[in-house]
Amino acid sequence: MKIKDIEGTPEEIGKICIEQNFSLNEYLHDKTKISNLFFLIVSITFLILCSVLWTIKLSETLQRILFLCSLLMIAILGVALHLKFKKLTVTITAGFFGILMLSVSLNILTPKEAINTLKERYNNNLKK
Repeated sequence: MKIKDIEGTPEEIGKICIEQNFSLNEYLHDKTKISNLFFLIVSITFLILCSVLWTIKLSETLQRILFLCSLLMIAILGVALHLKFKKLTVTITAGFFGILMLSVSLNILTPKEAINTLKERYNNNLKK
């Protein structure tokens, strides 16, 4: 019996899977391949959008457009991270930091309030 590049009897393959804590199901289903360059481009785009929102006085219409583009970047990054790592914790953490950065760039939160929010979340997670 041959499965991709693994060859042997069903019993041998089963034994290898058990001994190596190896999931044959995950092996057979290719993981989504998302390049690190994609993550870099989306992250830098989000950082530029946040920087522009924070430092430049814009018209209300332009500010809304950049805000929506920033939310789109957070969503794209969240989906891509979830597809790549398949970990809800990674997805939620990235989304939380993205919203936090966007809140600071729109002057909804000060940097000090953002750090205090992070401390509260960290301390609450330690207590659980």
